[in-house]
Amino acid sequence: MEKQDRENEEQEMGHFELGYLLLPAIVEENLALEAAAIREVIEGNGVIVSGAAPIEKHLAYKIVKRAGGKYMRFVKAYFGHFIFRATVDGMTEIGETIKKNDHVLRSLLIKRTRESLIAPIRRIPRAPEMRPKRAAEKSAPINEAEIDKEIEKMVAAAE
Repeated sequence: MEKQDRENEEQEMGHFELGYLLLPAIVEENLALEAAAIREVIEGNGVIVSGAAPIEKHLAYKIVKRAGGKYMRFVKAYFGHFIFRATVDGMTEIGETIKKNDHVLRSLLIKRTRESLIAPIRRIPRAPEMRPKRAAEKSAPINEAEIDKEIEKMVAAAE
């Protein structure tokens, strides 16, 4: 019976991703502690698949958040993310706990499909101005006798 309960629970578990922005006012020494606190919340309600430590990023637009009775504008923040497996109830608990964290500027919690967890391999073409330019080839007259001698040397060396 216990094995069947475990299988049912695994079937109910889905893949989720949590992206979060931490306040830039956090001292870098405490940044690891904040990320560990978010990790503990996730591990308490699910299983972490992967994640990335928060790194400082310039934001595309200003974010206003009320902190300490004042509205503050932020143009930078520490971005981190986790991909994890959890039940719907666990995911809801994680989302509510993260929203209550005063050090989190913004967060986004999304459901992932199994296929979206596999990163596509795509070659990104370079812009024409970034491609290295070829050196101009010099055209020299072709001497067939010299080419034949070189071929014979290569064949003899290979034997």
